[in-house]
Amino acid sequence: MEVRLKYPKRKIEMFRRAEKLLKNYHVVAIAEYEGFTSNYFKKIRQVLKERAVIYVVKNKVFTVVLKKLMPSIYESIKWALKGKNAFIFTNLHPTKLYSLLLKNPQSMKAKPGDLATFNIYIPEGPTDLSPGPIMSKFGELGIKTKVQSGKIYISKEKLLVKKGEVIDKKSAEILSMLGIKPVKAVFNLKIAFDDKGTVYLPESITLTPKKAVKAMKKAFSESVSLALSLSIINRYTAPYIINMAYLKCLKLASETNIPTRAALPIIIRRVYSKAQFIGTYLKQKVGFN
Repeated sequence: MEVRLKYPKRKIEMFRRAEKLLKNYHVVAIAEYEGFTSNYFKKIRQVLKERAVIYVVKNKVFTVVLKKLMPSIYESIKWALKGKNAFIFTNLHPTKLYSLLLKNPQSMKAKPGDLATFNIYIPEGPTDLSPGPIMSKFGELGIKTKVQSGKIYISKEKLLVKKGEVIDKKSAEILSMLGIKPVKAVFNLKIAFDDKGTVYLPESITLTPKKAVKAMKKAFSESVSLALSLSIINRYTAPYIINMAYLKCLKLASETNIPTRAALPIIIRRVYSKAQFIGTYLKQKVGFN
């Protein structure tokens, strides 16, 4: 087996740059960038200017550097070192990095199966499309058209896909023809890690403040429910437990006719209701007045 002892100068420079970046920044995020334009890269580099460096290098090069400097991390993230990756070096927390990316999405063409994140309209007005069989495709989707100045003209605005609905093949085709890009996308952060050895999975990276609050409320509610089912008394469950005990005692007192201050009105209402029922029965059956 032949062992390669020397690398081309260009590749050596890649190794050195990746190594320098890994040493100089606390956090590294691995982002999948397939489908994103060079203009989007320029935009994101401008957004992250002085806060992060985006380095596109082959996975093999990054793997060699990572194994050298942080071998224990490699085993945890090696699954992410596949496909087209961009390596983002930063001192920002991964969730902060994701938040910045989220505020600067790229508009992309819709593909069949994509979910509409907002109402998608076909606006009224001229198009660059020449009339022909294509007009029947508009008609199939309920889009009213006419020919004006030798081009297809959209006669009336049309709500094509509602928010939350799946974009089908026909709708995706029409949107593409009209140059409408309704899909807002950002780099898919597959994983991130820091120089302390902490690995951040996608579900923690994409945890926005709104999602975090929602998750904490849900966790709190579930914790209280569990504590109540186990009769664990603490500052949160005590009011519920006391209230449930009170209601059980009240029910028992009213059913056994124990005239406590709280049970007496219930007992009286029940007795009164029974008396009314008996009175009605006697009137109907016996003729008692």
